[in-house]
Amino acid sequence: MKLEDIPARFRIDQRKHFRLTKHNPAECCGLSIEKTEAETLLAQGLERLADMQQRLYAQDQWAVLVVLQGMDASGKDSLIKHVMRRLQRRN
Repeated sequence: MKLEDIPARFRIDQRKHFRLTKHNPAECCGLSIEKTEAETLLAQGLERLADMQQRLYAQDQWAVLVVLQGMDASGKDSLIKHVMRRLQRRN
């Protein structure tokens, strides 16, 4: 699966009909890759996220909602810090 195809699977166009319970928390979009491939994919994703964040900020109409699910000490805080640090460096 291409990086560009992933967001379409998770886009919510009709928020009144959205139910979190209807989504599989184990969904990984069929990705089963090595660490080096994951790092490349992450770098591409962060670049794309930074571009989209700039557009959404300028548009002042839409938002991005990220839902993270994990046990305590599963790395959610570190993930947020890592992504936000990369976005700040770009801006």
